[in-house]
Amino acid sequence: LSYFYLFSVQRLGLTLVVSRNSTLGLCWKMRILQVYIMKCKVCNGNLRTKFFNQKDINFQRIDRIFDWLQCESCGIFLISSAKVWKLKIFKSTALYASANMSSQLASFLMLPLYASSLSIEDFAIISMIEVYIFIFIAISSVSISRAAQRFFFDKKIEGKAFDIALSIIFIWGSFVSILLLSIYFILNINLYQLGVQGVFIICLIGLGQNISTLAQVYFQVHQKPLQYLLFVLLKIIILISSVYVLMVWKDFGVSGYLYSQLITYGLLTLYVLNKMRINAILTSISNLKGRELSKVFIIFSLPYVLTVFSQWIMSMSGRLILESYSV
Repeated sequence: LSYFYLFSVQRLGLTLVVSRNSTLGLCWKMRILQVYIMKCKVCNGNLRTKFFNQKDINFQRIDRIFDWLQCESCGIFLISSAKVWKLKIFKSTALYASANMSSQLASFLMLPLYASSLSIEDFAIISMIEVYIFIFIAISSVSISRAAQRFFFDKKIEGKAFDIALSIIFIWGSFVSILLLSIYFILNINLYQLGVQGVFIICLIGLGQNISTLAQVYFQVHQKPLQYLLFVLLKIIILISSVYVLMVWKDFGVSGYLYSQLITYGLLTLYVLNKMRINAILTSISNLKGRELSKVFIIFSLPYVLTVFSQWIMSMSGRLILESYSV
């Protein structure tokens, strides 16, 4: 609270705010409107919670605590009552729940599309391809989204947590892709008649899913549940449309499945890179400080790779047991 000054005219119901960069703002603080204020009244920018449950030491209100909101655009501060925060929690919970339910519903609705265009052999091949994609994702992502979520609130990172995480995904994911392609050529592996093109597409799909996972964490830590919901709905629309065109209409079978996944995550990657406004890809770890931070990120996130594999084994164990009894 030492770098800004707050003056209040109680009888007029106004709050006069002077920020660190001497930006002068005049904001309404009427109790009736206070519940609904989620936009800055000076520049209409988004408000982000900066301090939680802090006492108003300027006015000596010992019995009152507030959440202190800061405008992302002009930097001024506003105080928020508990009612505002409860309303925001309710709204965010509803949006996140809608996103999760939409994703589950979409998976259920896509079953008839798959069943009408795939044979039993095709289902088995796709099931194995999904296993390969999962292994590639677990190795190439090194669960770096966990590190981005952890270090986002660290002042030493200076807001570059997602720049560093995205750079690691691109560099390490590209290295793992080249390694897999080299193994394919050296061992001459026959990946279900898909050829080198299929291996390359699997790598691209894995990279797209890694970026999508990072984007979902980005929307969560930046308190953007609406963007999170729009991202999920966009994914559902693109995936269902591409599956219908390539698998039901064109009847491409397994290749149609791969191309639909590639189109979906390719377009989502372009969308989230625009929304995340990350312009420092690769350059964020080009200097010595960036490389040191990237090491810290990887060391933090590596243990989660084992957790991911453990969760996958636990989820697959029930399926394997059922298959053993069904034979």
